[in-house]
Amino acid sequence: MLPTLKTDRLTLRPIKISDLDDLFLLRSDECASNFVDAIIDANKDETFLQLISALKDVEEGKYWKWAIDLDGLLIGTIALWNHNLVDDSAEFGYRLRSPYRGKGYMSESLKRLLEYGHGDLNIKNIYVYTEMSNLKSNKILPKLGFIYQKTVDEEGQNIKQIFHYNVYLHQDK
Repeated sequence: MLPTLKTDRLTLRPIKISDLDDLFLLRSDECASNFVDAIIDANKDETFLQLISALKDVEEGKYWKWAIDLDGLLIGTIALWNHNLVDDSAEFGYRLRSPYRGKGYMSESLKRLLEYGHGDLNIKNIYVYTEMSNLKSNKILPKLGFIYQKTVDEEGQNIKQIFHYNVYLHQDK
């Protein structure tokens, strides 16, 4: 069972079917999606299919994914995925709706999930792959203790382009 986590202003909680409208606003937000290999949802039916898939994957333990909730409103999502038992690592993935950027919500969410990932799940190494052109993300990660490792080029699976990802690592002390 995915736990609900609190910060000063936010609740990180399991995503639910009733989040469909807010999730559509996130998944159809070009600015929230322009740094990830994801096709923008054209309608709520596409979002619904993605939501059902994500709920199934979380239930099966493939990854952990939370809604970033501000006063009952889903403003973003954050996931801990690619859990690798061999090198004791996992990876963060996140999106935030445009109107909520620049207000510290993602930093707050990442801090709380670092505590959970390192403390409760005992994951030693947590990575973030962020597009080079995502200046805000590249700026906040070092402030949270992430250390730049390298830049990798990957061809998109959903969008036909080459992504230039800066790879950051946060290690449990």
